[in-house]
Amino acid sequence: DVDAVIYDLLSDHNLTQPKNMIFDGTDEDPFLLRDKDVYDDLDQSGIYQETYKAKISDPQSELLVPLIIYMDETNFDTYSKLVLHPVVITLGIYNRKTRNLSMSWRTIGYLPNFDESFGSLKFTADEKLSDFHYCLRYIIDGIQQMQAVDYFNWSFEFPGYKNKSYNRKLKFFLSHVVSDAKENDMICGRMSNRSSTLRLCRDCDIKVEDSDMLQRSLR
Repeated sequence: DVDAVIYDLLSDHNLTQPKNMIFDGTDEDPFLLRDKDVYDDLDQSGIYQETYKAKISDPQSELLVPLIIYMDETNFDTYSKLVLHPVVITLGIYNRKTRNLSMSWRTIGYLPNFDESFGSLKFTADEKLSDFHYCLRYIIDGIQQMQAVDYFNWSFEFPGYKNKSYNRKLKFFLSHVVSDAKENDMICGRMSNRSSTLRLCRDCDIKVEDSDMLQRSLR
């Protein structure tokens, strides 16, 4: 359950403490956000700032908590027959350095291997995509339920701030999904073709036929 996973993250005092979060506060207000001249972390993004304006009316009692999903398929064999496809989540109140640690992520589900789950039965790309979205919808259903609730009450207690507690109304929103190009195509329902493309990837200006020119020039 997503709510149980978030409870587990917030309850971890080794994880949820001021030095690991995006805020620049003190023991008087640990959740203070200061303006920065450069893009530093999630709080400087447009989606965070616009959502903050829409959802937070009293910063002293309310706290915006972005939800970040990461999903990517991992192969266990040479022919990609055995794969593990976890869907994991973390909170955007943690800073970038903390989000790069495995301890800040929790698994909320696993997507099946749609190419190998049905034995000899053959399914079209549209049917596989439909199954993908059906399973993904089931996994992230808890996020939709959490966003439908106005807020959750939480009392923060930090080891460094003795005998102090900070009560906040947590307001959740889905910030973004981190995944690779193949995964993004599936999430967006975008037609993908990786066998007869002109370039190595959509962000690359180098054609496939010219992709070894640098290697040849270095010989």
